[in-house]
Amino acid sequence: MRGDRLRGAFGLSDEVLEGSAWLVESYTAQSAAQGKYIRLGKFLNIPCAGTGHDGDPNVSIVINPDMRDAVDRLTR
Repeated sequence: MRGDRLRGAFGLSDEVLEGSAWLVESYTAQSAAQGKYIRLGKFLNIPCAGTGHDGDPNVSIVINPDMRDAVDRLTR
């Protein structure tokens, strides 16, 4: 369910999407969905398509309580 993936990305669950366990193990993350996001504590990385090694845009954000609360309200 997509709401579950969003909740995992913002620290409301520790969802690990099938086939993404290696990300969690390799980076000691709490939640991951390969090609979508990886989260370690309050740090969320969302990759763009590609590897990121050749200028592909990726975004890394610090999840604050307001963001987390907003996602919680949206996905209930």
